[in-house]
Amino acid sequence: MAQMLATSLGRFSVGKALDGLDMEGAESTVPMQPAALAKDRFHGPFDLLEDHHPLMRVRDQLSNLETRHQNQYMHQRPRGLYMGHQHQSLLRYFKSDVVSFSFAARHDARICPWQNIHLPAAEKTCTQLIRQSSTTPTGLSLLYSVLASTCFHLAPRDVASADRWTDLGERYKQEARQHLEVAIQEEILLLTRTNYEELLMALLSTTMLELTCVTLKILCAEYNEAEHLLLEAEYLIRTRGLPASPKSLQLRTLHHVYTHLRVLTESTCGCILRNICPQKPGSRSSLVTEESRHQLRSFRVADQSTESDLRMSVEKSAAAAHDDIHLEVMGDWQDSLFPQLYGLPESLLGLLSQTIRLANEQELLQRDANVDVSMIANLCRRTKVLEHNLLSWKMPSENFHSHNLQNSAESQPATNLGGQIIPRLTTTFRHAVTLFYYRRVQNINGLMLQNVVQKVLESMSLEDGPYEAAQMLWPAFLASCEAIEPPLRVGLGGWLRQMGNKTRIPTFKIVSELAEKVWILREEKQDYTLGWFDVTSLERCPIVAL
Repeated sequence: MAQMLATSLGRFSVGKALDGLDMEGAESTVPMQPAALAKDRFHGPFDLLEDHHPLMRVRDQLSNLETRHQNQYMHQRPRGLYMGHQHQSLLRYFKSDVVSFSFAARHDARICPWQNIHLPAAEKTCTQLIRQSSTTPTGLSLLYSVLASTCFHLAPRDVASADRWTDLGERYKQEARQHLEVAIQEEILLLTRTNYEELLMALLSTTMLELTCVTLKILCAEYNEAEHLLLEAEYLIRTRGLPASPKSLQLRTLHHVYTHLRVLTESTCGCILRNICPQKPGSRSSLVTEESRHQLRSFRVADQSTESDLRMSVEKSAAAAHDDIHLEVMGDWQDSLFPQLYGLPESLLGLLSQTIRLANEQELLQRDANVDVSMIANLCRRTKVLEHNLLSWKMPSENFHSHNLQNSAESQPATNLGGQIIPRLTTTFRHAVTLFYYRRVQNINGLMLQNVVQKVLESMSLEDGPYEAAQMLWPAFLASCEAIEPPLRVGLGGWLRQMGNKTRIPTFKIVSELAEKVWILREEKQDYTLGWFDVTSLERCPIVAL
């Protein structure tokens, strides 16, 4: 069954999409031979071309891309979905230029999942396709997601061919999604024991591709798809990842990546689990069923919760910390990987997670006609405790995080900064969490927050490199939406435009435009308590630099 599903998806899913694609030098199409279906299993749009076909003439030309600089990639027009050296060239470009936007790749390459899990699996699959050997749906999903990311990365950098790169990236993205469906189907039917780390990596990568399309287009349908994928990832982690023992460094790294992505997504979109409407029976392959939904945990406050989960001074046990993938409980954990992966302490992300829960609960309470008095009293107490924790939060010492490096290194050689938190990034992020709290929980007049906005702008102004700027995107989003004083609006808007030009990340432009909508609405209504939720409505989209 899995082979039949994979073959049907692989051979025919983009057949019509490829018809009419402008491919220079293509004089005719290759007739599809039914007998070749089994041999070409999972090949998707990369159907193997006969050497005599005119399209193969571009192979030698594309292979020369391997040794050229980024701007020389731009001189080669994207012409279609090819096998061979073009894929290898795109993989090399991903490795040299796209991965560099990952904080972990620049600061602690040992634990960068894009370098250690994603890229090797993609390269292996590419080699298997060239050799016409068997592949796996998970490997193909990882390969196509790498190629899609590369095309989306090239699109704003190659203006003359931007539309073609975007179109090619979209097709790669669809292939990644379709092969992920096959992998999920195999996991559901227990036809094969899929590689857990590769399947989770494929889920996270495809989620990020969907989020890229959301931030570019701000479409609810694609955003809902990203939500579904996040829930699939959560279910996979809870059913296969958390019970695993011992937990390898790669496994823990992927769990941290999921947590970071989920928390930031929840912060700007609302409660994911509450937003998703149940799918019709049989409408999609999903790890999450109605019977298993109870294993998922939404970003809300537990009905009978006390303030014990907000205690900052408590040190988490290893077992509790490993299982706390949504940072539901505050406290220190010496083996956290967030400093290495993102330059941030876990306690700060925990504060953001708790603020999201409280904000979601307050918003949902306003929609509920039946008001629970005890719940209101509980939320009031939590509001005070959380505010105190936020205002009294102090940056962890570097000695604390050096312990993390020594424990997780597993005798591997050190390569760089050793997983220390980045003070300026952490301070800026802390100011952004403060803005988030006072907008989503207290909802105070924005005039009272201008000094915090000023601090964020001052810190951001010191970051003029494209890689560092990408880390500042979420704080920039919060500060820009809260800016009221003209100098702050000018400064933040200018920084976003400048960094958008430097990084070529379209999300900077989206943030700038969204902030301007907030400014206009506030001035029209003369209401400085309005925020981004009031201008995005159901089109709430996560602000994540991808």
